[in-house]
Amino acid sequence: SFWRMAVCLSPYFWLMTCKHLGRVSEASILEFLSENAFITVSFLLQSLGSILVFSLEYYVWPNYGFGTEATLAVARTATFVQTVMFELFSIWNCRSETQSVFRTGLDNKYLLASTLLGGILTISLCYVPILQNIFHTVPISTGDWIWVFSTSLLGLLVLPEIFFK
Repeated sequence: SFWRMAVCLSPYFWLMTCKHLGRVSEASILEFLSENAFITVSFLLQSLGSILVFSLEYYVWPNYGFGTEATLAVARTATFVQTVMFELFSIWNCRSETQSVFRTGLDNKYLLASTLLGGILTISLCYVPILQNIFHTVPISTGDWIWVFSTSLLGLLVLPEIFFK
């Protein structure tokens, strides 16, 4: 399900599992979160973006009627694409601990090429029939792309100069 996917992709899942098993104390979890504020904020923004996209697609503006299997497929696909696109945007702020992409620019041609390739491959998951069957995705509409893209841009707001001083 969507929630299992969101929890399994999270590094906090592993921390909570270790805490449950008695291997990590609550104090060490709080210490990890404070020392890794950049990761924590990135995780929270990505989670909020994914929850927003899924909720909008499934509950607020369902494409194929509320509660239908087709609407669920669109919501899952849009959420998956949003998650991938968020990472493709946030990777640009991981290049430096002192400057964001707005200061460093897009001068790394290999990162730019890999980001563009990743974006093209992600888009193709929605529209190439064989990839649709493998990844269980469906085409999403222009309106869906607007929500996906706008929430994915939140990845650019995790500015390293705020967290690493």
